[in-house]
Amino acid sequence: MGLLSQNFLPKCLLFLFLPYFLTRCVSSGQQPCLYSERSALLQLKESFILNRSASSYSKADTWKLEGWVGGDCCSWDGIECDNNTGHVIGLDLSSSFLYGSFDSNSSLFQLQHLTNLNLFDNDFNGSEIPSAIGNLSKLSQLDLSFSAFSGQIPYEVLHLFKLVMLDLSYNNNLSGEIPESIENLKSLSHLDVSYSSFSGKIPNSLANLTQLTYLSLAGNGFTPSTLPWLDRLTKLAVLNVDSTNSRGDVLSSLKNLTRLAVLRLFRNQFSSPIPSWLGNLTHLTNLDLGLNQFWGLLPESIFTLIKLEFLGLEENLLNGTYKLESFLNLKNLRELQLSDNRFSLVTTTVMNATVPKFTILTLASCNLLEFPNFLSGQDELAYLNLSRNKIHGFIPKWIWDLSPQTLEVLYLSENFLTGFQQPAVVPPWTTLRVLDLRSNKLRGSLPIPPASIYQYFVSNNLLKGEISSMICNLPYISVLDISNNSFSWHAATMFGQSEQVAFTTKTPKQQLSWPYSSNM
Repeated sequence: MGLLSQNFLPKCLLFLFLPYFLTRCVSSGQQPCLYSERSALLQLKESFILNRSASSYSKADTWKLEGWVGGDCCSWDGIECDNNTGHVIGLDLSSSFLYGSFDSNSSLFQLQHLTNLNLFDNDFNGSEIPSAIGNLSKLSQLDLSFSAFSGQIPYEVLHLFKLVMLDLSYNNNLSGEIPESIENLKSLSHLDVSYSSFSGKIPNSLANLTQLTYLSLAGNGFTPSTLPWLDRLTKLAVLNVDSTNSRGDVLSSLKNLTRLAVLRLFRNQFSSPIPSWLGNLTHLTNLDLGLNQFWGLLPESIFTLIKLEFLGLEENLLNGTYKLESFLNLKNLRELQLSDNRFSLVTTTVMNATVPKFTILTLASCNLLEFPNFLSGQDELAYLNLSRNKIHGFIPKWIWDLSPQTLEVLYLSENFLTGFQQPAVVPPWTTLRVLDLRSNKLRGSLPIPPASIYQYFVSNNLLKGEISSMICNLPYISVLDISNNSFSWHAATMFGQSEQVAFTTKTPKQQLSWPYSSNM
């Protein structure tokens, strides 16, 4: 009886639940995946090493023939199947820790019904993009970004005529020219080839991709190009040509691109006045004109772009005098970079409640005569640069309340500062990495930075006396420059140096990435 019940019970349960599973399958209309495609996926998994820590999760972890639904690859993570045919139409292996070579023999290319292929954030170890990619003629979305591909764009990619999205960005060794035949991809709405190693001229044939809403060419080694053809891409919402070695009067090509939300022209050779019609681009949230040769006065219309979250104008040839309050009236601003132009900023008394909360603020070389009082209410800053201004007197006591939990970099160098209105024995900043007080008129003893400091610059001041032993106990310090002050001989010998102390100690635990310009 015991044996009978052991054999009978599982079969009974199977027959009891079988109608339920059949009903589920019929009612959903979901066809199980094909055996051949399931085998191709398993072969694909076996062809790579899952290069991750024990606690990391890869989508391919669910690709196995175990459990109730293990045999149906349509149930596996990262797999999308056609409900009617069971063919695999979507494969998302983004951030799956895949490591290894990738070539045209890969079983991936047996999945010829794929419309969406996402291999973002893996390591294919310098493999070239396989020519067999052309077998996937139904692809509409192809994302190969951040995956260590190398070589040129294969001819076959440019014959995937159904592509709507193509992302080849952030590969350390993709190279060669972007061919003029890119215009074959007439359906593209999203093209991103940024931060790779493409060279040659930016192809004029991009003008024929009139469905583009997103175009990023940033951070490549293109030869000097002008971009007058941009005026044909009237559907663009995002345009990023940062660091593309481009030149000329680019702004005149953008007048009719009224859908733009992101316009990034950072670090190029563009030269022209900023036109008043820029205010017609009312959808702009990110406008970066920094590190170019734009000249003349800022148009008043720029202060009507109320959706702006990022505004970068630094290191241009702009002139005039502007109220800082005009910029502060852009209530959505989080990052504002105005440093190193030829204009002056006039500070006014501003009620803190009405001011945006900044994360990045650069106002170097803006002819400021005092600390802007709105800073006293800023508690989210990560980066603040007030260097090379004409600020006199004491550093105000509210400086210690300035973003104590978030501030990482503070530049106050090349002013006329004489000291702190209210010195602090232990500065309250818990995340400060860089403090630059160089070339002021600071008097008294050496200010002690917070324990979090990596780089501390206080050279070319009027400091004197002995140096507190606390300076020797900073756990992360990598650069300390206290040269050209008047410290006592005894203080200097603490470091085994002359009184002109400027040296590098141990390497910090992490690399500093400041200053930076915000990306999309």
